[in-house]
Amino acid sequence: MNRTDLVHTLELVGRALAEHQLIPVFSCFCFTKTQVIAYNDSIGIIAPCKTKEAFAVNGKTLLGLLTHSLAKEVEFTLEEHDCVIKAGRSTFRLPWFKQDEFLFEEPEPKWLAKLALSNDLLFGFQACLMTASKDNTQPALMGVCLNGVQHTLYSCDGDAITRYTFSKGQKCAAVIMLPSAFVDTILKMGFGTDIGKNGYLNVNTEWAHAELGNGYHIYGRVIENPNPFDHANEIKNTIEGTPTYLEVPKGLSHALARALVIGSDESKPTRLTVQEGRLKLLTESSMGIVRDSLQFPKHPDVQANINAELAQRAIGLCDQMAILPNCTVYKKGDVLLQLLGNME
Repeated sequence: MNRTDLVHTLELVGRALAEHQLIPVFSCFCFTKTQVIAYNDSIGIIAPCKTKEAFAVNGKTLLGLLTHSLAKEVEFTLEEHDCVIKAGRSTFRLPWFKQDEFLFEEPEPKWLAKLALSNDLLFGFQACLMTASKDNTQPALMGVCLNGVQHTLYSCDGDAITRYTFSKGQKCAAVIMLPSAFVDTILKMGFGTDIGKNGYLNVNTEWAHAELGNGYHIYGRVIENPNPFDHANEIKNTIEGTPTYLEVPKGLSHALARALVIGSDESKPTRLTVQEGRLKLLTESSMGIVRDSLQFPKHPDVQANINAELAQRAIGLCDQMAILPNCTVYKKGDVLLQLLGNME
């Protein structure tokens, strides 16, 4: 088979290889004669790949060897103990696993809902992934909540909440927690690529399945939680009163960047003060003091301590903001909302 094409395929499928070798086959590429599979007990990726025989070999080793070869063609031959790989004038011998040792089988296609992986939905995934928890002590928050009843996506990391409203043309009655690794893999493989064209997302109570173009498939185990986090209620209870949303002040991104130069190493807050139509920023640390003042007319007077890094991230996606005594809120129309809790 063509080495360049195989390397490209393995680089994509390799996103599902386990980083450790506690269960060796989880760190292997599994060739089934018609497909190549990688599965790490959390996500699985499948791509078309024809081989004469079924076998599995260590993924990192195989990909490394093929990447550093200039051969045009690659040939696999199985011996009793070794998989013999010929690439041009080079020969590699790797230990291999038989097909009955593979640990992943595609679940039956009994789905509760099917959604088109449109740019609308993919952008929502991108926004929500920014505020999905990375804390292993909070596994129930390490993902993106797909609430098909409300046509919304949610995520929360304890400091911030994101809500994204996707097209009501998408029909989905399920409420599913998609693991972050699954969502991230969809974005890296499908957003803006030929593989991502005409893709679909299928979900049930156990699995999420991204059906991409060119025969690629991504599977992810749904996060189970008998007491799911109520994102909508948390947003409602946090936002006190009616926020005054205004266009993000010109120059705010640069002002926040300057604040980070002074405050990031010591995790110091940036104090926002709105007074007489101006937004003032103050950051102090052992490295120094930085002040900025921007026009912010018609916003009520208020003071809040914020995380400059999170705020800068939010205004990268949103074009309106409101400052409250206990939080800041960022919006893009009626589609995207990010809520950031203030620092003490």
